[in-house]
Amino acid sequence: MCDFKEINHLIDEWEGKLLRYASQILKDQCEAQDAVQNAFVRYIRKKRDPECERIIHPGAWLLRATRNICLDLLKSARSKKELPLSGEFFSSFASPDVEAAQSDDIAMMRELIGQLSPREQEILALRFEQKLRYEQIAQIMDLSLSNTGVLLHQTIGKLKKAWSARVNRGEL
Repeated sequence: MCDFKEINHLIDEWEGKLLRYASQILKDQCEAQDAVQNAFVRYIRKKRDPECERIIHPGAWLLRATRNICLDLLKSARSKKELPLSGEFFSSFASPDVEAAQSDDIAMMRELIGQLSPREQEILALRFEQKLRYEQIAQIMDLSLSNTGVLLHQTIGKLKKAWSARVNRGEL
């Protein structure tokens, strides 16, 4: 069963993180707010259903629900031709303070991240921005734990290689 205190605690702890995550995927603050609200509604409904299994990690469950809602919205918008997808879910991985500094290194890293696949961008965002553990990322992205580790390792390796190539060409 779901109680008022638990929901308030989850909202306090997760609403901001979920809004940032949904905003990165949808690129629209209003849509992101709707997606997050929808995720909390789904959580409450699931907790009230006596037939449903227990949610062990509510934060990870909420992230996955938010992700699924956002992806459904993107698919729906794309099928209606309302939202062109550029293949980049995330354009920024820096905090507002760092973004204000506009350092060349950060701009270069953003550019390199922007060249990654949406899946690679998402795994980086979950690990380094949301600070999630591999188990949580695996659950959210519907991957095995070992596949999560391999994908993250390969993605970081790809960034390191691209960074080194730019350094060697004197672009930094």
